[in-house]
Amino acid sequence: MIRICLLLATLFQVACASNNAVEASRQAGIEPAALLQAPTTLLETANEEGSAGNRLFLVSEEMRSYLRSKARGNSPVERMNAVLQDLKTRGAYLQYDLNRTTSAAEAFAQQQGNCVSHAAMIVAMARHVGLEAYVNQGAINSSSQFSESDSGVRFRQNVSHINAVVVIDGRPFIIEQDYRIYHGKNLHRLSDREAKSLYLNNLAMEAMLRDEMELAFVHMRNAINLDDDSSVLWGGLGTVYRRLGAMRLAQQSFIHALNLNPQDGIAQNNLRLVQNRLQTQEAYADSQLSRNKDSSAPHAEMEIQLLAQ
Repeated sequence: MIRICLLLATLFQVACASNNAVEASRQAGIEPAALLQAPTTLLETANEEGSAGNRLFLVSEEMRSYLRSKARGNSPVERMNAVLQDLKTRGAYLQYDLNRTTSAAEAFAQQQGNCVSHAAMIVAMARHVGLEAYVNQGAINSSSQFSESDSGVRFRQNVSHINAVVVIDGRPFIIEQDYRIYHGKNLHRLSDREAKSLYLNNLAMEAMLRDEMELAFVHMRNAINLDDDSSVLWGGLGTVYRRLGAMRLAQQSFIHALNLNPQDGIAQNNLRLVQNRLQTQEAYADSQLSRNKDSSAPHAEMEIQLLAQ
């Protein structure tokens, strides 16, 4: 009973924090729900189906056939050990690509992806053979790198590590991309909803690198619909709006992200960039109006920070 009460208290605290953030945003004239509506002046179509997140842990027929062949043993643990040994023996390591997030089935078929992809594949297989498994978020912003979109826009991506955890006899074991196994400590377990939202976040960022802005918006909106308490996701939406040139909507998205988590350094930095741009645009517009000229501000891309889980 005590455990249940503590859980309910934790959920209540999270709900209160979320409600407080929404209220703070509304007092600032920001309606979070409105930010999820595709602006018709910016996006012609943004009605793609929202099931992409559901693909993350799906076990394909190819995977089922493989598991029927290789997952041999008298218990789920024995079957999973047989699978991991076979994968390692065959050298079935994913060709790592930070900007290519694949689902479990895609990772298995293509042998490509990143840490999210590998974690999803291991979790899906472990569950299929009868084990409890989940995605774990490791060190946040453990590294960063610069990427460039197809149109030449530069991004700084802050990278967090994701891995798979398989539970055996109540004990969590982390399985890394090289199939090393070690006892898990200080874990940050992600629910399936959170894992799917981060998967969609990655798909949105990758679409943005390809300059597919409508698809980026759709993925980010679907991610937020799964986990609307995440400052990372609202910050991602702000980045999409900024790339679309919707500076006011970007500003509002970053402010709401900071109302959810005032310590979100990426949202803080991106909000400063957007506010500087807005001030520049206003100053330019004023000077142009005084000269009776075109009031459109010059456009120069600035560095943007992204979180690629």
